[in-house]
Amino acid sequence: MDDRGGVLVEHLFAILLVVAVGLGLIQVAVAVHTRNTLTACAAEAARIAARDDAVEDARSRAQSCARDSVGVAAEVRIEAADAGGLEAVRVTVEGRAPVLGIWRAGTVAATARALDEAALGAP
Repeated sequence: MDDRGGVLVEHLFAILLVVAVGLGLIQVAVAVHTRNTLTACAAEAARIAARDDAVEDARSRAQSCARDSVGVAAEVRIEAADAGGLEAVRVTVEGRAPVLGIWRAGTVAATARALDEAALGAP
């Protein structure tokens, strides 16, 4: 039996495996970055909605933040919430993570809350 050329095939499969694992790690890093950025966008929108009671301004700010930061179209939900007996605003920003390689784009969601300053009597 002749084993010539076997090392080449073994190296080819090893390289393909390393590339697939590397792309997978990069995809996870992109998804985590997208989630962190959407969390920052949600927090900013929650502060706007809680301070001025400007729900539409907060929604448009979250959408533009997501679009400008990570290039995703985001769905934004703003609703009243309870934070330990205090009135709060909860903002959820949801978008699709950018895709690398053969993986499908997953949906990434981030939620942030802020105390409703109008209900607290803040100036």
